[in-house]
Amino acid sequence: SVHTEWGAVFDKQQLVSTGRRVVSGIEPHTPFDRWNTWQMVRGRQDMCIRRGDQLLKQNGGWAFSEVPLESPEGFEDLSGMEDDAVEGVCDTMLVMDFGRFVQRPCPPQPPRMEPWEVGYGLRVEIDSFLAGPYEEDVLAWALILKEEVADANLGSETLGKAESCWRAYNSESGKVNPIIHDVEVAAIMADGRGPISLLLAEGVKTGRTYTACIAMLTDVGWSAFSYPSRSVHVKQRPGLMDGILSLVLPPEDEQMLMMSALSNLKKSEPKRSVPFFILPSHLQPGFSAPVATKSSTMDPCELLSKRRLLKMSLVLPNGRPKGLHVAEEGGNTLLVAEEGSWQGKENSPMLNLSNMSVPWRLCSGDFIVRINGLAGAEKMLQELNRNPPVLAIEILRGCGGKKESETAQVFDLDRELDDHCQRLVSEIRTHGLLSSDAELASLLVGGRDDLIQKALDKAQKFKNDVVPKRPSDGAPVPEAEDMDNAIKMEAQRRLLVLRRFHMMESCAKESEKGQLSEACRLLQVAMADASFSAAKLGQKIEEFKQFGGSAVRASAPAQILLKRAIFQRELWHWRERLRSERRDLKEAVEEMVRMEMMDQEHTKRFPGRPMNQDDVEKIVQARNVLDRQVRQGRSFRRQLIFDMAEAEAVLNRNLHSAAGQRKLSPEEEYARFNPERTLSVGKKKGWW
Repeated sequence: SVHTEWGAVFDKQQLVSTGRRVVSGIEPHTPFDRWNTWQMVRGRQDMCIRRGDQLLKQNGGWAFSEVPLESPEGFEDLSGMEDDAVEGVCDTMLVMDFGRFVQRPCPPQPPRMEPWEVGYGLRVEIDSFLAGPYEEDVLAWALILKEEVADANLGSETLGKAESCWRAYNSESGKVNPIIHDVEVAAIMADGRGPISLLLAEGVKTGRTYTACIAMLTDVGWSAFSYPSRSVHVKQRPGLMDGILSLVLPPEDEQMLMMSALSNLKKSEPKRSVPFFILPSHLQPGFSAPVATKSSTMDPCELLSKRRLLKMSLVLPNGRPKGLHVAEEGGNTLLVAEEGSWQGKENSPMLNLSNMSVPWRLCSGDFIVRINGLAGAEKMLQELNRNPPVLAIEILRGCGGKKESETAQVFDLDRELDDHCQRLVSEIRTHGLLSSDAELASLLVGGRDDLIQKALDKAQKFKNDVVPKRPSDGAPVPEAEDMDNAIKMEAQRRLLVLRRFHMMESCAKESEKGQLSEACRLLQVAMADASFSAAKLGQKIEEFKQFGGSAVRASAPAQILLKRAIFQRELWHWRERLRSERRDLKEAVEEMVRMEMMDQEHTKRFPGRPMNQDDVEKIVQARNVLDRQVRQGRSFRRQLIFDMAEAEAVLNRNLHSAAGQRKLSPEEEYARFNPERTLSVGKKKGWW
């Protein structure tokens, strides 16, 4: 939803001093937070957005300091935040490129590759000296092949055409497979300092030409892939050696001879723990690197590869389901023995995860841990016996895992975000840059032309001394030169733009037209403010009206820009209120439940004795605060479905109690809702 905050908090000092957007934190329950959560589930910690990461690109373009994170285009046609067209106009999907300064090994030299003398395949030689100064530190290798295919034969939307010309060698299967989206690949374990000879047949097509690239794994991580090896053509017709062997062997046995030798070689290899990796999309030799995962052969990194207790927040709008049966579980939870029935049960929504669909409703076997703000089996049973019109329930649902002795981990599901985030975390592009180019890319998105000029001079000197050269003629490697030139050209353009901005500032006082142009530019910069402050934007809007003067009222483009800015201010203000309301509502519910516990504890310890006046005033004050927060939160009901249902249930329970509603005796409660009693179901099943 467009109402959802993205969740990245940027360093204010960096924004003011250089204009760069450097991450200082991630807000919980936001798209960025769920991105990190699912990357951790998949065992890819390097792909989490961390403190210190810098936003470099956005939706394919450089994320300059004056470019807004979400486009305001179309805002001028909206009447307000409740306009039904809001969801269809604003950005609800962003593609962002972040930069992170890390130390990684430099790319190795390309491997040696040649065709088989007998049969149809490729022989790839990987020697430790290819690692250069990291010769003794290599733990594993990654091998990819590029098939020389015409662009016309590639296409993801055309039936029968490959999506990519890249292939990856999987050491576990010994096959060369097309690079498939989000599929993990087993690395090649380094064999000390000795050479590794790989015979590739399965997955290699005859009559095609291939080049090979390798990457190496050390203690500090994966290097980028090497630049391509020389091209090798896999023959389609028998060669001289094949012709000689065909005098002795039947033609179909020539290939089987090599395949049998390859199979015997695999069987003789000892079983070792093999690291796994995935490959980013849009591979670029010399810059793209494998993405490390924590998967193993027996323990893949998937949500349900481990025992999980899926935590879900449910709202039952019709109260206690008819036919619901629960069993007390250890004094802390209730086990749902029979889920019962309720109106709309068959139409309950489903949350689609990577390898399963989770019904978002109460199911038999669930563990209830909280009902209308109350925890503990006894208190939850009392609330079920009271049978309020709405139940806000938190449940744990056990699933996944192969080992019964394994301790289950609680995983909090987010119905709104997880359906998308768990799929989008596989859309990964990673590229490494040389240190000078990385510094230049980091600075060019800011607003300091002096820093960009210094970095540009430094990058030019670095290029002449360090950029990889071809051994044959000493010329720069084409791939490195292309990437280097692209960043430098963008930096030069950026310098021209910033200097033009300075000229506009100096000319703004000389003419009315110059004042209008400068006023529009300053307002656009305010709309791109990465702090998302509605107050700051509101101040800039007032300055825009005063600074532009009558020219603003006479200019149609200026009026459109002003309308967009006003609506964007409303959107940011609305998000601030939503964040504040979610926090305050939670605090008010927790305080009211705490006051309830204090009241019950006093009644239990001192039956018939009234509470002192100070404690009574605390309870009344907590009830009044909760009542105020509930009234304020009604404008955010669509975004705070569970929070509002729980808060209203807690408030109604306390209002009825304050009105002197007669409490049922334990015998009456037992007669109304008779729970079964069991103390060890969860323990026997290994959930805790």
